[in-house]
Amino acid sequence: MQRCVSFFILSSLCMAKRLLILILLVAALKGRSQEFKQISDSLLYYYQLQDYEKALPYAEKATELIKTNYGVENKLYSSFLSIQSVILIGNASFQKAEQSLLVLKEINAKIFGTGNEEYIKVLNLLAVVYNRIGQDEKTIPLLIESAAFHKKSFGDSSYEYGSALNRLAKVYEDIGNNEQALPVAEQAVSIIEVSKGKQSLEYATGLTNLAIIKKNMGKPEEAEPALLTTLEIRKKLAGEFSNDVANSLNNLAVLYSDLEQYQKSADYYLKAAAIYEKLKGKSSFEYLTTLSNLASACDYLEQFDKALAFLNEALDLAKKNYDEDWPLLQNIKRNLGELYISMENYDKALPLLEESLAYEEKKNDKSNAYAMALNNLALLQHSIANDSVAERLYKKSLQVTKTIMGNHHRDYAATLGNLASLYQQEKKFNQAIGLRKEAIEIEKNWMINLFAVLSESEKLNYIQRLEFNQYSNLSLLFQFPEASASYYIDCFNQQLFLQSLLLTESKNRLLAIRENKDSLLQAVFTKWNNGKILLAKQYALPEENRNQNLSKWEAETEANEKELIRLSSRFRDLKNAFNIKMQDVQQRLNINEAWVSFVRFHTVKNKEADSIVYAAFVLKKEDSVPLFIPLFEEQSLLRQVNYLGKTSKVVVNMMYPYKTSNGYSTTAPNHLLYQMLWAPLEHALKGINTVYYSPAGKLYNIAFEALSVDSTQLLSDKYEMQQLTGAGYFVNKTLQNNQSPTDKIVLFGNPDFSLDSAALIYYYQENSLKTKKPEIINSTGSWPQLPGTGEEIDSISKIFSSYKKLVTSFTGVQASEKNLKLLNNQSPSSIFIGTHGFFLPAPQSNRQFAGNVYARDANPLLRSGLILSGGNYAWSGKKPIDGIEDGVVTAYEISQLNLSNTKLVVLSACETGLGDVNATEGVFGLQRAFKLAGVNKLIVSLWKVPDKETAELMKIFYTQLLAGNSIEKAFATAKAKMRKKYSPYYWAAFVLVE
Repeated sequence: MQRCVSFFILSSLCMAKRLLILILLVAALKGRSQEFKQISDSLLYYYQLQDYEKALPYAEKATELIKTNYGVENKLYSSFLSIQSVILIGNASFQKAEQSLLVLKEINAKIFGTGNEEYIKVLNLLAVVYNRIGQDEKTIPLLIESAAFHKKSFGDSSYEYGSALNRLAKVYEDIGNNEQALPVAEQAVSIIEVSKGKQSLEYATGLTNLAIIKKNMGKPEEAEPALLTTLEIRKKLAGEFSNDVANSLNNLAVLYSDLEQYQKSADYYLKAAAIYEKLKGKSSFEYLTTLSNLASACDYLEQFDKALAFLNEALDLAKKNYDEDWPLLQNIKRNLGELYISMENYDKALPLLEESLAYEEKKNDKSNAYAMALNNLALLQHSIANDSVAERLYKKSLQVTKTIMGNHHRDYAATLGNLASLYQQEKKFNQAIGLRKEAIEIEKNWMINLFAVLSESEKLNYIQRLEFNQYSNLSLLFQFPEASASYYIDCFNQQLFLQSLLLTESKNRLLAIRENKDSLLQAVFTKWNNGKILLAKQYALPEENRNQNLSKWEAETEANEKELIRLSSRFRDLKNAFNIKMQDVQQRLNINEAWVSFVRFHTVKNKEADSIVYAAFVLKKEDSVPLFIPLFEEQSLLRQVNYLGKTSKVVVNMMYPYKTSNGYSTTAPNHLLYQMLWAPLEHALKGINTVYYSPAGKLYNIAFEALSVDSTQLLSDKYEMQQLTGAGYFVNKTLQNNQSPTDKIVLFGNPDFSLDSAALIYYYQENSLKTKKPEIINSTGSWPQLPGTGEEIDSISKIFSSYKKLVTSFTGVQASEKNLKLLNNQSPSSIFIGTHGFFLPAPQSNRQFAGNVYARDANPLLRSGLILSGGNYAWSGKKPIDGIEDGVVTAYEISQLNLSNTKLVVLSACETGLGDVNATEGVFGLQRAFKLAGVNKLIVSLWKVPDKETAELMKIFYTQLLAGNSIEKAFATAKAKMRKKYSPYYWAAFVLVE
């Protein structure tokens, strides 16, 4: 995609406008004829309106009148011919503008000499023309001469010299020579900063140019803050509805598109297009450029109808107003060709992309645009099975990209991936592996750099790119088991890298920020945290009751988050934090332990993904290469476990064995689950008694310990099973806080869900934890009371008290959202919460859960949570009371708490282990929320377990824990004792997650 009008074009137009006014004033003072005055007035009028089409005839009449009366070798003719040339540029009549300027160049050389500023102005305008028509080999010498003149005439610290350098750097960037552009741009910005100041439009222009160069060089973490700074400067000095602001919006849109934030990119393009349409008209270069770019963003968003409408509009306008070889017209055609590939309309795409390639090759066969044209046509040829042609084009694209951008750029990695896919489909597996190995490291390093600038939501969006690439890696292993050992290791290491990448990074970053004493960092953290709290309160309201400034607050909070990330990155070594490899895992494993990482991926055999397959990496202490074991297709699993996530005892007993007089039932489907999920791994686990495992996809809903090996044995009888969210925690165990999980416990149980509005206000106005429960009239609500949880926390409290440990219990009205949030920054060593948990699936439409605000949000952290005292009031759809916590604690709110010294949270509530499952990030629900809050370990549940058996399991667990056992050992012992007495339904729902 091409950016909008170059900054030095606008600069030249502004210069000519000032010159025009001066000449007209001089002409008027000299008492020119009435005819000349009328022509001059009309010319000035249309010029000020930037209506160059109507201004042109008057400019031509004026120059002809002067030529007739005074000849051509005079300053007046020179000035008006310069004005006419600028108008021709504004009308995109570049051939006529070139002819006019070449004449003007000769005239000014005779009148002023080649060492005069008026002569140099002509060179600058000629540079504009050559830049616009893609003849930058002519542009660069002109700008070098211009820069030399300004340095000699005004000095090497003058604004004039800095501006000339800026123009030169911009053209270097246009032709893809960013290495040469960077030092020139940096020098220009340094000069302009001193000569004009940081709060000037000139500085904003220079900084924009430098930011674009850094963006092109793969440094978005430096480019984005610079572009945002220039946007604010331009808003302040030029106004919100100005060309300068539109230019900044367009440049930010290009950046966000490069970062694959296409919706954000489209939003910025729309704002820019609206300004350009109003100020410059629909036929303007700027409007058409932005419209074409907007169409590309819509293409990536799969909004094909919108994209096609935008491109057809842009193409029609461009054909009417500009020459066929105009660069923007070619860009519009290229974008249209790319869109037709997305729409699988290959017949229409082919001529457009062939034309694009021919144009770019003729223009500059050593440019990024040429490399992109090669890649686009190769992708099309691959799609229509012209694989030999596609291979040749991909190879050429790689060669050009490597020459221009180097072999560490993301564009290079993308083309490597495309060529690897072609080889994979041709069964040239070894060639594919070589390319994918190279791409893995490039993408990983690119992601690490991005983590220093992107917000959490932006990171999650970008991680999807890496997930797709990992699918390709895993699919290649699936198709070609004979792959080299080094490729198996690379794929395993990439899986370690991706597994809970965002969760681990976010948690560690928050911990580092909270421990850092830097005053600026803490000030930004406070602003961000307050913003998140404000947003949480807004999200708890029905949409119609939310503040009209919500979008503004969201943007401000995200900006604070990104500033926080940038600042905190100065204090953290992100590269080392993410650099977990196979050997690191092995160092933590004992000889009788194994790591099992389940993976879910699309297999690619033909042009499209064929099916979804599950497999597992298995790694032991002494392994030189991890094993990769294919398991089953997802469809076969779904046929067996389509009841999972339900709470019915009957369904659970269908999925898992139940105790009989002789051992366990082994009827289908419960034994079949074992055969599918685990039996293929057994040969790799000989001599192993402890397994650390991480699920994938639907496997997060499986109680692995309850899988039936045979009629006498469950999987938990054979192995000690420990579920992990990722390798980071396991590898860095020694870095976790050493606080004992039994130092202090806070217990919540048997909340009074049905407080009415009067009772809620009464309770909160008392502002005391010792308030006696008032007489309450129950209001209608959907959550029944849980008296069993009250008995549960009484039992746990007695156990802790017997060991003389600190215990705080909240029941009834005091088991409130307010008291839970008071734990923020207090962080007891253990928390126990016995209440209702909820997770609501994403609705297909807002009507699906029309009465429940919590069910309508796309964010899964807002669709999961806990119900505490008074929760039925808000849950039933009643309007929240100002200043009163509503008793529905979403996972989003929990994630804002600081519980970084809490070793263990036990959620003795139904289905607290459920949530939306992300490919590599795991479950988005309560467990993620508590992890983000800083908690080390959680016990969650997959289904509702009866009160009696839950209380029994918890009593055994806490007794074992207080006796000095580790959390893992205490939990394993408790489940083993329960296993001897009960069927898995009564104990297997509870899972310890690290």
